[in-house]
Amino acid sequence: MRFVILTAGARRARRLLPMVGVVFAALPAGSALADTTIGQVGGRAGCVNPYSTGAMYADLGYRVPSGGGRITSFSLQSEPIMASYQVDFLVLRRATGSNNYTLVGKTGLVTLKGTGLETFAVTPPISVQAGDVLGFWFSTGLADCYRFGPGPTAYKLPAPDPKSGDAITMAAPSAGADLNESANLVTTVVGAPLPPPRQRCERGRNDTRRCCHHRRHHHHHHHRGGKK
Repeated sequence: MRFVILTAGARRARRLLPMVGVVFAALPAGSALADTTIGQVGGRAGCVNPYSTGAMYADLGYRVPSGGGRITSFSLQSEPIMASYQVDFLVLRRATGSNNYTLVGKTGLVTLKGTGLETFAVTPPISVQAGDVLGFWFSTGLADCYRFGPGPTAYKLPAPDPKSGDAITMAAPSAGADLNESANLVTTVVGAPLPPPRQRCERGRNDTRRCCHHRRHHHHHHHRGGKK
């Protein structure tokens, strides 16, 4: 593995917290929103940066799927030793030429609390395309930076905190590590089925479903004279 700037952190059991799933929310126009997690948090190996100008990493295995969408939040797994560490979440897009990327968007520095799973809103959301990859930047080091996995990962050292639109050339990617990072991707699913209008399905006593059409009924309240 050529990811030489990574150093194994605490020599204890590595507890990984997978953050993978899809949740659907119905929309009224024959479509739905799908929340998908890209990447995975977890890992107890540290990244050490010998430069004072920062380091940048990208996980090429954490790719935006077909259709793209918007990234609305990102997460890292932390522990108490990481309190006060700062990380800048990045989204990169492959550019022309080997190992060249363009920075699509970033959050700016966020400060970790060291409390476990930490999630940060991406405001405004970052619009992404299929094939865009996740990464992060830090200044001097990150304790729980990665875990051993397929990767591949790429890095740039030294690297000042980049700006959106910057052209970035990284070292050739290498296998063997996955970053401690995930992001929430919101996509639109077109043609999602909607229930028939003015129809509701209920569960009967025999645990089968019956559908009842509900019509509007106008109720007129008549008051008899002399009574309130």
